[in-house]
Amino acid sequence: MDELPALESASGPSSRPLLESLYERMLLIRRFEERVLSLFSEGSLYGTTHACIGQEAVSVGLFSHLGPQDVVFSNHRCHGHYLLHQDDPEGLMAELMGRSTGPCAGRGGSQHLHRGNFYSNGVQGGIVPNALGLAMAGSLLEQPGIAVVFLGDGTLGEGQVYESFNLAALWKLPVLFVVENNFWAQSTHSRVQIAGEIADRPRAFGIPTTVIASHDVLLTCKRSGPVVEAVRRGEGPQALVFHTFRLCSHSRSDDARPESCIAPWRPHDPLLLASKALDPAWMEAAESRVDERLARAEQLALAAPFAEDPVLPPIPLPQPHPEERTGERVVHVLNRALRGLLEEDPRVLLLGEDLVDPYGGAFKVTRGLSCDFPGRVLATPLSEAALTGVASGLALRGMRPILEIMFGDFLTLCADQLVNYVSKFRGMYDGTASCPMVLRTPMGGRRGYGPTHSQTLDRLLMGVPDLRLVAPSVLHDPGALLREAVADEAPVLFIENKLMYTRPVRSADSEGYLGPWRARRTPGPYPTITLSLVDFSAPMVTLATYGGMAEIVMDAAEALLIEHEVACEVVVPSLLNPTRFQGLEDSLSRSRGRLVTVEEGVGVAGWGAEVICSCSERGLLRGAAGRVAAPCAVIPTALPLESGVLPDAARVVREVLSRVG
Repeated sequence: MDELPALESASGPSSRPLLESLYERMLLIRRFEERVLSLFSEGSLYGTTHACIGQEAVSVGLFSHLGPQDVVFSNHRCHGHYLLHQDDPEGLMAELMGRSTGPCAGRGGSQHLHRGNFYSNGVQGGIVPNALGLAMAGSLLEQPGIAVVFLGDGTLGEGQVYESFNLAALWKLPVLFVVENNFWAQSTHSRVQIAGEIADRPRAFGIPTTVIASHDVLLTCKRSGPVVEAVRRGEGPQALVFHTFRLCSHSRSDDARPESCIAPWRPHDPLLLASKALDPAWMEAAESRVDERLARAEQLALAAPFAEDPVLPPIPLPQPHPEERTGERVVHVLNRALRGLLEEDPRVLLLGEDLVDPYGGAFKVTRGLSCDFPGRVLATPLSEAALTGVASGLALRGMRPILEIMFGDFLTLCADQLVNYVSKFRGMYDGTASCPMVLRTPMGGRRGYGPTHSQTLDRLLMGVPDLRLVAPSVLHDPGALLREAVADEAPVLFIENKLMYTRPVRSADSEGYLGPWRARRTPGPYPTITLSLVDFSAPMVTLATYGGMAEIVMDAAEALLIEHEVACEVVVPSLLNPTRFQGLEDSLSRSRGRLVTVEEGVGVAGWGAEVICSCSERGLLRGAAGRVAAPCAVIPTALPLESGVLPDAARVVREVLSRVG
């Protein structure tokens, strides 16, 4: 049998009206979750759920000091938090039943809720930097309230938590970290997961931490109040660690804990403790009120229809931004665009490693901006995962953050946020939230940076719902593309090839000529550029490529025409995900469906594979298409070895010749 921690009880006289109010809130949570578990047993609910039975005193005591102006980010065990913050058992029951009247119309279910200033997500750890971004945005926009984020003891194994502790302490953000330590992470006891004391973890970052070990709701109310007020006064982040216990299973029925662990806590059931000081007649009346409301909530949910459309309509594209023909280098064009965005829109904020002057970023894109816009260009720790979460929190609350990740190889650290948070907020919250952030990052090799700083990894994020992938080339105005990305309501991954920074932007003249090439541009935002050396007359092959490969493919097309009399059109989209077909379809109609795709990254499951498959499905191809890409190999550092891995113009020529005989 596990030993109980030293549990505290409230001392001194207590206010009966306060206790009655707190008890009725606990009762609402308890009865709601008991009914939900019964509905699962009856086969009336779909999926899973995670109840907080036994832990009600924690949330009820804390939420007595919170209001609707405070932002709450909760986790998979969020029913009690939602009910206290939103007072909406009707909506929550409808959501669990999958009905259109739920706050997320059944898309979020038990774990993924959003209404007002309440958010939850079923993936652990990443909600912590999200809450930091919400807190930061509230401060910058001078909105009232603090941010509160809930962690379980099991969440303390996640690295983003500690990145967030560090950021919150460095930036003195108005955020309260609440750890509900119920001693069990699903089926594993905390003693085999947590080294040392839980409270020492936030304290290691200089965050004042209060420990409360009690199921006495009056005590949790009394002890949590000063902590909340400290955050409100602007004293920076605080942490609350509650030692509590879950009397129910982890989810619907999976409980591997021995009864010997649970039995000692049963006499400390928070409702049982509070009931000892309450009048039985009053409690009977309270139970009647709660039961009537929950019965009504269930009736309303059952009467409501299911949502009709399983897939939300796509996010509209932004308005196009006029392109400039300056001939400047890409790095200067991007810098000027960032400067203009900072001047014009107070919601724009730049974050990333080493961005401030005199360094100005690894590739100098932000040089000079931190001096001219103090407080809006922030140099950050090496915390790619948490920074992506912070940016998403900023975006959720109305900011337009632009995050720079120093090398695209580090996107693997951001992937959890991009896949499970940034790209999912709109869909799982039924369109009631948007996350318009931009993540800029350089990709590509040919700089001798070796295996971990030379990769092109956009293929890892192809097909992620609601995440746009934009890749400028020297044929596009990268400043106009960046402005479109910042104006976009969708999150945008903005991929900048490293070799482009020092190269001039190449624009067609007023008659559509770019040197020997004729150029066409699709209308609207994120355009596709199509080039022809024969005035769009009967090309033999369409070459589709993007980003830093554009000039290499142009060199190949020139060699094919001059040396082999093979005319090719070069199609260069700027929007990789979702794939756009207008320019590509027009070119394939002229080349009679002959297609070769060219990309710098690995070809397996890459952009080229997606383009070829989609074109085949549309009936645009004649015969087998070709792919030029890097092999499945590590990119070496030595120049001859690197050149042997990355595709070049000669490989493009050979592939085209093999297709045309």
